[in-house]
Amino acid sequence: MAKTFIIGRSNEAIPGDAGYPIIELPLISTDEEIHDFLEKAIKDHAFDMLIIPLVPGEIILRLKIALHIRLTESLHEKRLIPILFTSNDRFAKIHNTAGSLGNLLSTAGCKYVEYEKSAVSKVITTLQPLGVDDYKSQFLNSIIIHPDEKSGKHSLANQWGAISLSRAANLTVEMSDPELSKSSKQLYFKYVSALNDNYSSIGRGGLRVLGHVSIGLPDKIKSNGKRILLIDDEAEKGWASVLRKIFKTSKANDFQVINEKIRDVKNLNVTSKELIDTGNFDLYLIDLRLDGSNEEKTVTPDSFSGAKLLQYIKSQNEGNQIIMFTASNKAWNMKSLLDAGADGYYIKESPEFKFPVSFSKENYGNFKNEVQKCFELGFLKNIVTLHRDIQNIIDQRSSAVSHNYRQFYNRSISSLAISLELLKKTVSSKKYFNLAYLTYYQLLEEFVAQRENLEVTAQLEWYVNNRSQKVITNNGSNCRWELTHHQDKNNGDYFTKVRNNRVPRDQTVGTLAKVSFVLAFQFGKSDSDLKEWGKINQIRNQKAGHGNNRHFVTLQELNNLLAIVELFLKR
Repeated sequence: MAKTFIIGRSNEAIPGDAGYPIIELPLISTDEEIHDFLEKAIKDHAFDMLIIPLVPGEIILRLKIALHIRLTESLHEKRLIPILFTSNDRFAKIHNTAGSLGNLLSTAGCKYVEYEKSAVSKVITTLQPLGVDDYKSQFLNSIIIHPDEKSGKHSLANQWGAISLSRAANLTVEMSDPELSKSSKQLYFKYVSALNDNYSSIGRGGLRVLGHVSIGLPDKIKSNGKRILLIDDEAEKGWASVLRKIFKTSKANDFQVINEKIRDVKNLNVTSKELIDTGNFDLYLIDLRLDGSNEEKTVTPDSFSGAKLLQYIKSQNEGNQIIMFTASNKAWNMKSLLDAGADGYYIKESPEFKFPVSFSKENYGNFKNEVQKCFELGFLKNIVTLHRDIQNIIDQRSSAVSHNYRQFYNRSISSLAISLELLKKTVSSKKYFNLAYLTYYQLLEEFVAQRENLEVTAQLEWYVNNRSQKVITNNGSNCRWELTHHQDKNNGDYFTKVRNNRVPRDQTVGTLAKVSFVLAFQFGKSDSDLKEWGKINQIRNQKAGHGNNRHFVTLQELNNLLAIVELFLKR
């Protein structure tokens, strides 16, 4: 015979006549108190069946206790135990008092009888547990649980989303974070979690277990040396705790949080504004709605407070990497965010959409991929800064240069913009490093093609820097070069600052020589610098210009080229 206990109080009339041991019910009312009571009761008592008397004044409370039993994942197989409800009132009266919670009384594994000792004993001998295969069809689909009206819709969604993310990352942050721990004990949260669960039965010794799929090892994101800023008006609802644990930063203060409700950038407090402006973060995580329920009727994506902050941070540096957090899963909304400059997005799961566990895993997998892409594109900040500095210098000088040189400046600005767009695509294919390299290289070719920098006369004599120095002298059959060429098949041909009087007159003056002349005599660079330029030139010829899918320009090689671009265009 099943071991039966009563959940009630020893001074109540019905339990006192039943003859079964009592699990003393304390004076409780909240979901959190019910959860804690049940966890202790299950731990302290071994039972196979429960009787729950529905006494006047506590009918709702005791039905909630039963629902908590059915919906509390940590109770495992105890979720399925048979539950007998009894009272001195007719079923119709009890159901009328209970409202929608009364649906539980008619589900599989539950039974209601008007109290009479023999009737109770008869039901106890026949009432069967809820079958694991029937959990959804004969229990979950028969009940309706509504969220607490005291909690805002925005807050509920945030807490649910944070818990979903924690579980998708195989973490248990909801057990340690006070806000999430409290939320996870709410009956509504358990209900929605159950709607989204995958279920499995284990036929081992007659034991059948119901609940989440095994979570496995924590699935964190390596973030050593990275700085991350989370901006969310309800970060304290669990998002900060979950994301701080997901990102394995080198230092605790490498993960910063702005927990502030704002309508626009101008509403940020001074400290938050300064953190955004000077924090130099590798990744920004921004919630789309930073003004809470005030934005529930906002429709246009770029009107949301988070979108405005996105635009502000991108205006500071287009290379800043930003992932937007949004509760909307509409394709048009995602596209609007990407069009506005977002580098990725994460869908905050909401209880009202009843996302399955499989979606949570896929959603988190996509988020990890977006983060990795952002980390890989972190170099763009320096690129954008360089481009902006060059643009400022060009703006200052344009009015003082010749028409042709001004045209060169205009082409340079266009080339910089093209290069940036190519570099943004390097996460999809490394070939874009090669294409960007070629575009930057062309800037050097254009620079030495300007007569102000390198000029050849009708007598085939060459000058640098507005004819301030002759670098090739025509001596008739031969020419005197102020540089000497060296062959190097491994690292690339190069020049040194040694005069050579026996260069054939018809010797081609290629880009290697032209840039070397300008580096040496307009900018005063050393032989080691000229040799480095030789390597850069060889990369252009062997990798960028004629490479294949196995040979791609590296970021360091690109930076070496950019050092010369910067030298030429900023001085």
